[in-house]
Amino acid sequence: MMRKCHLNTCPVGVATQDPELRKLFTGKPEHIVNLFKFIAEELREIMAELGFRTINDMVGKVQFLKVRDDVDHWKIKNIDLSGILYSMDNPSGMTLHNSERQDHGLDQVMDWKLLEKAKDAIDSRTPVFASFNIKNTDRTVGTILSNEITKKYFSAGLPHNTINYKFTGSAGQSFGAFCTKGISFELEGEANDYVGKGLSGAQLAIYPSARVYDPDNSFVINCNTEMVDLDPLSPQDEEEILSLLNKHVQLTQSQVAKYIINDWDQQSGCFIKIFPKEYKRVLNLQKVQQSAG
Repeated sequence: MMRKCHLNTCPVGVATQDPELRKLFTGKPEHIVNLFKFIAEELREIMAELGFRTINDMVGKVQFLKVRDDVDHWKIKNIDLSGILYSMDNPSGMTLHNSERQDHGLDQVMDWKLLEKAKDAIDSRTPVFASFNIKNTDRTVGTILSNEITKKYFSAGLPHNTINYKFTGSAGQSFGAFCTKGISFELEGEANDYVGKGLSGAQLAIYPSARVYDPDNSFVINCNTEMVDLDPLSPQDEEEILSLLNKHVQLTQSQVAKYIINDWDQQSGCFIKIFPKEYKRVLNLQKVQQSAG
C-alpha cells in the first residue's frame, strides 16, 4: 500500500535490505505455510461441493461458472465474458490440460553461461570473476544461478562477493531477480523494470555507460518521441544538474564531470530534459485547476 518497494524504504520491513527496517518485519515463514494450508483446505471443500477430485478435472468445465446478475457497477456491468466462458469440444481420448510440452526457450538463457563460470564458487566457495555483454532480451538474469546456489546452501547462500560478475549493455526485465547471498552483479549501462525483484541478499550495482554523456546530440535522432518530449533545461534544472555533477566529482574524481562543470556555459546545451507527455499533461491540468480554484 505504501508503493515504496523500489526505494528500499519499506516501513514494515518487507521490500528492503536495510537491516534497521527489516527488524520491523514481524512475519514468520510458518505464517505463509499456515495460510496456504487454509487455502488448500477451502479449495478442497469447494471442489467437493462441485464433485471434483482433482484440479485437472476442473479444467474446461465452464458449465460450473455463471455470470453474476446483481452487479450494477458501470465499469463492469457490460463486460462480455462469453469468450472466457466458451465451452470447448473435448473429443474422446483428448484432454483439455497439459496436452503438449511448451518450449519456453530456457535452454538459451544467459544464466547457463553464468553457471558455467560459477562452478568453482558453487563447488568450493572459491571467488570467481567474469564479464558479460547483456541485451534487453536477457531477462531474470541471475535467477537460475541463485536457484543452484540455494539448492546446495539453502538460505545461507555463499559468502559475500563470492560470485562477481560485470555486465555491459541493456539488461532486460527483472535483472538480478531473487538473487541470493554471495552474488555481486555490476551493470554498466541500463536496466528495465523490476531490477532486484525479490532480492535475497545479493548485491546489485547499476550505473550509466561511460558514454551516457552526449556532446554530439545523437540522442535526439535516436529517441522515440511517441511518449516523451525533449525539452530544454530550466534554470532550476541546471542548478540540480550542477549539484549532482559536483557530488559526482566528490565521490568519483571524474575528469569528464570536472570538464563539464568548468565549461558549463557551453556544455549545458548538451543536456536534454526527457519529459513523459502524459505526466506533463497531468501537471498542466493541475496548474489550471489550481488557478481556477
